[in-house]
Amino acid sequence: MELIDAFSALRQRYDRYLDDYEQTVRGQSSIRGLEKLLRGKPSRQEEQAILDFYREVEQVVAVLVAQADPVLAARAVRFMLLDAQGWNMNSQLTVEAAQPLAIPLVALLPPADAAQILAAYKEKYPKRRNLAPRQCDLLRALEEHI
Repeated sequence: MELIDAFSALRQRYDRYLDDYEQTVRGQSSIRGLEKLLRGKPSRQEEQAILDFYREVEQVVAVLVAQADPVLAARAVRFMLLDAQGWNMNSQLTVEAAQPLAIPLVALLPPADAAQILAAYKEKYPKRRNLAPRQCDLLRALEEHI
């Protein structure tokens, strides 16, 4: 996989997950939507889509790590932490939960890029207590890399 292809593959994984999730949600009956709201659990289909998304992102990150290109790593980390956005609350939570998958790429970042990404991340998520434990691990990795 060429360098640019690996970054394109990463973006495609996010786009495909978000498109598939939107189609799934739009195809649900209002009763299913109400049930999901009351139970707070995704359907098996949604849960499998989320797990597939995480697995695919991990695979692309592994390719990016193997390529060891600092510029491409910075683009990928910036995308995963700052640019990727869900289209509703549930898809946004899934996108945010995927952020720690970028940790292996942090070691490839030039310190200046790590500092810029860290500053932008802290601006985007100003209250550290709202972060999940793995997001805190990501912050720590960025801070230690500067």
